[in-house]
Amino acid sequence: MKQSLFALPLALMLASGGASAVQPIEGNFTVSGTVPTESFSVIDPASWMSKPQTLPWNSIGTSFSGFYEKILLKSTVGAITAYLTEPAQISSGDNVLPMQVTVNNVSLTESPRVVLRADLAPPGLLVNFSTYVSNPSSAKYTPGDYAGTLSMMFETAPPL
Repeated sequence: MKQSLFALPLALMLASGGASAVQPIEGNFTVSGTVPTESFSVIDPASWMSKPQTLPWNSIGTSFSGFYEKILLKSTVGAITAYLTEPAQISSGDNVLPMQVTVNNVSLTESPRVVLRADLAPPGLLVNFSTYVSNPSSAKYTPGDYAGTLSMMFETAPPL
């Protein structure tokens, strides 16, 4: 009988000591949001512009695969133009590979090009966006880890 009276307080003490050892777990994450203007907006519905994108090496091992997404263009002011603010390219050391960028099937350059006509812009239109590595001038890619930044500008202006 004395053994069972001693075992009960010991079991309670061990159980309470284990319960107080549980540590809280804190979770944090960042949230953001944008309310676009009524007159002009360029939105990536899948939020792909704010994340690094990977161009996978294609399954037959001869080139990079392209990147394809959608963007929503809207302007109540006029046509929407787009252009590259610097050459589109990825590089690994001294190896530089030029890239092609298209918005709504219009190839972008460093000069503004209309990517959405004024008559289609007011309600907004979900259009194709793509980028891919141009074929290198040499017949063979140089091994390495390639990276780059695509910098684009979208503008709208009232018709002249």
